Amino acid sequence: MNMHPAVSRSSIQQDHALITPESHVPLNFPDRVGCTTVYFITPHMGSAFSMYSVQFEDNGKYQKNLGEKEVLAYVLTGTGKLELSGSQEIKPGSFFYLPPGTDLTLAMENHSRVLFFEKNYDSLTAIHPPQPFVSHESKVTREPFLGDEGALLQTLLPNTIEFDMAVNIFEFAPGGTLPMVENHYMEHGLYVLQGSGVYRLSQSWYPVQEGDAIWMAPFCLQWYVAAGKTPTKYIYYKDMNRDPQF
Repeated sequence: MNMHPAVSRSSIQQDHALITPESHVPLNFPDRVGCTTVYFITPHMGSAFSMYSVQFEDNGKYQKNLGEKEVLAYVLTGTGKLELSGSQEIKPGSFFYLPPGTDLTLAMENHSRVLFFEKNYDSLTAIHPPQPFVSHESKVTREPFLGDEGALLQTLLPNTIEFDMAVNIFEFAPGGTLPMVENHYMEHGLYVLQGSGVYRLSQSWYPVQEGDAIWMAPFCLQWYVAAGKTPTKYIYYKDMNRDPQF
């Protein structure tokens, strides 16, 4: 049953947002050849980062110099090539980190989609930005979160001082939950890769499913339970390794 065009599950609140596919607005930028961009989260909301997806059409290419920004990108669908010390093949589940000043050149096959987390790098005295790299989620160990086998965590970036952000993948068995209602100064950007469940954000409860995006501001109360008969899997960003007064 199709949803009426006046109805959307999306909800934008002061300290959180749920952005669902029926409210997406694909944008065409003159310097992004053969691709469209959907922004889920930007500083206009009050965030300190952006989260967006790029969909590629025939001969699509995404090119730009990052300037003061850094990116962690994750391939949702399709295959292609990233220019980084030569041509790097990427596929679903591949991810790459690029530090400030990098020339990003990404060419993907038709209908490929890539998710980006992008922010200004928070530098520290005598600490150099991280080096760029490419990897795949299959190379990252899934660890039980706080000993819970029903909640498996993959950390895509090293937890070292030069990284000012973390991007992780959580996988929950049906009925799996976060162990507590979390409350912390780090903000989140989250994208549901598969499955469904219910997210508590502040004092609201939202059914969520594959393709949904979520923003959580600092100190937004948050909790999740996986529903349905298949595991939930989502990827999420948070700021890390910087004093909150930075």
